[in-house]
Order: sequence, then structure tokens, then C-alpha cells
Amino acid sequence: MGVTNMITAYGPDHRRLRKLISPAFTKRRTDARGRRVGEMAERLLDEMAGPAADEPLDFRAAYAHPELFGVPADHGADTARLVGEVMDTTATP
Repeated sequence: MGVTNMITAYGPDHRRLRKLISPAFTKRRTDARGRRVGEMAERLLDEMAGPAADEPLDFRAAYAHPELFGVPADHGADTARLVGEVMDTTATP
């Protein structure tokens, strides 16, 4: 059996899981975070512009992980690893 979560669930399971997180994504809450998200995105993109163009860039590590779910920076690496493991569709049971 593969990874089971809201992204991979269908029908009643997906609706049940979506209902659990939907309060965090109301228009009011999303609008309130909009400015902060824009500022973070600009800063992270500016930081990524530093490396030479011919050097590989790990977009997830450089852009997504630094502000992962609002987790404090000192827990970011562990949280990113955990999320990566949970979302790994190649993992065996």
C-alpha cells in the first residue's frame, strides 16, 4: 500500500481530511497571510539569485523549506525531512 494522506485520498476519505484543515484556509486567513507570503517569496527568490547560473539549485531546499509551515528555523531541517518521507511515493510499507 502506498502513502495515504489528503493528497492521495479520494471520495469520503479526502473530504474528511480536507474538512480538518479547511478552517486554516478561509478567505480572511488567506488574505491576512498574503502580504507576509509575498515578502517571504521575494526574499527567498532574491537569495536564490546569488549562486552562479551554472550551479545546480535545489529549489525545495532553497525556497520551500526555509519557511515550511511556519516551523521555527531550528526545527526546519527535521520537519522538511519528515515531510519528504511522508510524501515519498516510492517508499515501501
